[in-house]
Amino acid sequence: MIDKKELKTIEGIAAIPREFIFAEEAAAFTSQNAQSIRIQAKEDPAKLGYPVSVCNGVLMIPKWPFIAFWTGIGREVVS
Repeated sequence: MIDKKELKTIEGIAAIPREFIFAEEAAAFTSQNAQSIRIQAKEDPAKLGYPVSVCNGVLMIPKWPFIAFWTGIGREVVS
């Protein structure tokens, strides 16, 4: 498991061994509340600025588009 301190960096997010991140991980990076991200994703996901998906009630955020949104760089630079 990734340490919460590591989630505060792009490198920490990139190191997550999945192609998606959860609201808690996005919240740790952005210093937001995970529930606020979930609510925004439900009410108007376009306002988040990055794509989201809900599967069986679980919010999943594609990792590389999330990183690209917050940094302006693509996967090839971070990997």
